Amino acid sequence: MIYWLHDFRLSEYLGGAQLTTKLLVENSPYEVEMVYPDTFSREKINGHPLIISNCGRFRWEDLLWIADTQSYIKHERDIAFCKHRHALDHDCKVECKDSIRVYDTLFGNARYNIFLSPLQMNFFKNYIDIGEATALPVPIEVDRFKYDGPKEDFYLAVHADDSYHKGSDIVRQKFPNITFIGGANKVPYDEIHTYFKRAKYFVHTPRVIEAFCRAVAEAYCANCNLITNDRIGFLSYDWDYEDREFVLNQLRTADKQFWGKVKEVFYEG
Repeated sequence: MIYWLHDFRLSEYLGGAQLTTKLLVENSPYEVEMVYPDTFSREKINGHPLIISNCGRFRWEDLLWIADTQSYIKHERDIAFCKHRHALDHDCKVECKDSIRVYDTLFGNARYNIFLSPLQMNFFKNYIDIGEATALPVPIEVDRFKYDGPKEDFYLAVHADDSYHKGSDIVRQKFPNITFIGGANKVPYDEIHTYFKRAKYFVHTPRVIEAFCRAVAEAYCANCNLITNDRIGFLSYDWDYEDREFVLNQLRTADKQFWGKVKEVFYEG
């Protein structure tokens, strides 16, 4: 049994981190049980291999206990050292002073650290000891998003039209007729692929680094023309993005790459 610690259930918050966990667990060759802040038990997980993804909602003392006593892989999804998702804990005005110490211990004591992109990994490397680590892409449902047919001449963004961190104001200024399908205009995730397949252009220019950015990868699968910046983790690999079949295969096999690394660390190391 592998226990997987994660902040949110998919039913609580439908975000990229939760979708990534869902796809990885569904395709796991091992028995995996999810552990959330309200179901955490030291007795239950003690002695079992652990995977820890976003964990800001867990108690610091429990995370430090894990770091000191357990065998685990840290699979980080964010760009933060703070449960309120501020990039650095000293920027947080809420309650996260010195939480970078917890993250430094958690990453430093891990059997292995897996990041979502070279961009994200290099960010963490600037501030803490990331130990033995690599970057692996997240699984994308390539066959659902892949499209090579005709496109409609419009611009698409999947975030809210008032998101400062996502750069909505910049996007709106440059592309006044853009279609936003996030926030108040939110489209159910099960329908998003239909928009990607229609849109000729996909725009995403966030003000902050995005560890991977599932939406950009999905738009790439749908053959949208990408209008982005240098803060997109998906685009930071040393891949030839002109070789679409190679990149699609990297995304299609991401679950196998992940579980292959888990096997290597826990069962072959």
